[in-house]
Amino acid sequence: MLFRRLFTQLQAGQTPLDALTEARRQLRSRTWSATSGHVSLAHPYFWAPFVVVGD
Repeated sequence: MLFRRLFTQLQAGQTPLDALTEARRQLRSRTWSATSGHVSLAHPYFWAPFVVVGD
C-alpha cells in the first residue's frame, strides 16, 4: 500500500521526498482489517523503515 501510493505521487510529478511524505501521511490515516479486528496503520512499524536515499 505504501509503495503504490509512493509511485502514484511520483508519477504525479512530486519529488521523491514529498512523494514519500504524502504516502506516509495517507497510510497513517488508514486501518487494516485482520481476522482478530482492525489495526491502525498509524503505528511507525508500518511506515518508519522507509527513507529516501539520493536525489
